[in-house]
Amino acid sequence: MSHCNCCVSHCTNSFRNAPYLHYYRIPKDLDVRKKYVVLIRNETLKVNSESRRICSAHFDGGEKLSRIHLPSIFPWTKPAVARRELKRVSFEETQKMEQTKERKTLLTELPLDEPCQQSKENFSIDNTSTSMEI
Repeated sequence: MSHCNCCVSHCTNSFRNAPYLHYYRIPKDLDVRKKYVVLIRNETLKVNSESRRICSAHFDGGEKLSRIHLPSIFPWTKPAVARRELKRVSFEETQKMEQTKERKTLLTELPLDEPCQQSKENFSIDNTSTSMEI
């Protein structure tokens, strides 16, 4: 395969730095080609050129599925963020959750035990028996 670059602006994929990708030609069908031009957003794109290609990184699933399959992943699009799912909880369950929160806060508010103070006699060293004579 000859050297080819992706024609999407701000996409740096090429056959040299990403040979594992597939590079697809822009379709010859005029209606589909117009949609590609709108999606690609490249003003300097020569659509009629046979060497213009788009890499598989811009297609869902990493490959073009059909002749009319349009690319949908671009550097300027944000990935869809999954929203968290809200669920209904019964009144009793909310009460239980509040009680456990109260218990946790009560446990954190408890004063810490003071360190044990041991008697000084356990730590005393008898220096009298280790006298040195010079």
